[in-house]
Amino acid sequence: QDLAEVLLRTGSFGEARALLERLVAAHPEDSRNLLLLARVFARAGDSEREGRTCADAAVRFPLVDDFRLLTSALFERQGRRAAARAVIATGLSVHPDSLPLLLEAARLESDRTKKSAAVDLYVSSGGGDPLSAVLALEASPKDRKKYLDLVRRQGGLAREDLIDRTAAAVRGNTDLTRALQTALTSFSGARDL
Repeated sequence: QDLAEVLLRTGSFGEARALLERLVAAHPEDSRNLLLLARVFARAGDSEREGRTCADAAVRFPLVDDFRLLTSALFERQGRRAAARAVIATGLSVHPDSLPLLLEAARLESDRTKKSAAVDLYVSSGGGDPLSAVLALEASPKDRKKYLDLVRRQGGLAREDLIDRTAAAVRGNTDLTRALQTALTSFSGARDL
């Protein structure tokens, strides 16, 4: 598996696929091999094989949320957002406390009120991913201060794209911009917003 992961990361999709197909055949009980194979197809742009692999995996490993997340991402790339949401909703019917599925449900939700509710559910379930705060900022202006406090409590935003999205969400509001600067300063030093 480690070699397959290295091959995937270096763009050697053919070699990774061949190795993983052998691993899947030799160890059909190991969902990680099938998951990596689906990722190889995704990175190689073979959405047909990626979809078939995820569908096969959903039948063979119905309790593994990673396949639902991959299938949802595939549908979203194809412009099938409703289908992507349905895959996540099905997963949540099986695993209602799955933090990755709860976060993805919040990310996919387009209705601002529902998005805020989805983020609240994710946070109340113990979700600590900083993206939850950014989703809330994008979802509901009235909840912004609450989620900036969440950013401060959970250690700030770790990825630059999240910082950029957060800054865009509070742009033009001096109080919120100061609150964001305070939240970011508390964990990583001052940042220029």
